[in-house]
Amino acid sequence: MTALKTIPERCAACYICELACSFHHEGVFGRRLSSVEIRKDAPTGKVAIAIHEAGAGLRRACDACEGEPKPLCIIWCPVSAIVGRGARP
Repeated sequence: MTALKTIPERCAACYICELACSFHHEGVFGRRLSSVEIRKDAPTGKVAIAIHEAGAGLRRACDACEGEPKPLCIIWCPVSAIVGRGARP
């Protein structure tokens, strides 16, 4: 189980978390290389945040930014839509 908790109603679908995650894993900015996946339903505006616990295709499994002081998605999310488990919403 990942150490991350998502709060989708806060998400602005800016995709910064995906870019930070891909940089952690691959050293490049590429949303499809991220363990975090933001999905926005255009008609309703609803956002879903998926944290991939198993790798699939180009995506790696989330390792909560092993080797970093704190997961980069948490650090860079401007609206705190991704937080550590146990954090208050």
